[in-house]
Amino acid sequence: MASARCAVPVPPEDIETRPGDGLDPDPDNPVCLLLLRPRRLLLPLGTDRA
Repeated sequence: MASARCAVPVPPEDIETRPGDGLDPDPDNPVCLLLLRPRRLLLPLGTDRA
């Protein structure tokens, strides 16, 4: 994947995922709840990056 602004490749560890409009969170599913906030692509769920 490359930056849309400068076309420089972005390393996977620098890619951040964010919930989209189609997200239907299931309050009984812990994975769904963890995906409600932005997170780095290659970090395991449940970890935070400073």
